[in-house]
Amino acid sequence: MKIIAVNISKTSKNKSLLQATERAWKLNRNKAQKYTFVIGVENNFAKSFFKINNVSIDEKHINRIMFDLTKCSESDEATIKKYIEKISLKRFTTKYLN
Repeated sequence: MKIIAVNISKTSKNKSLLQATERAWKLNRNKAQKYTFVIGVENNFAKSFFKINNVSIDEKHINRIMFDLTKCSESDEATIKKYIEKISLKRFTTKYLN
């Protein structure tokens, strides 16, 4: 399973979970395109679960990427939760989980 975890603790307070998760990440676009899911992590816990449809350059923030996302199905979300339950989600900005 190929998942990118992004820390949304600073941005989720005044944005929806989708808005906090989708843009302005310092990640390698080519590498990120090989991943299927992105999770938004807040205070060490996964809060949002999305399927990556596309990865592109963020037009508002140079040298950063943005995701085109759709909400995960309940079964995908359950699978992701099971997969990450033993992975530390502390002290990071972005993290590749595979």
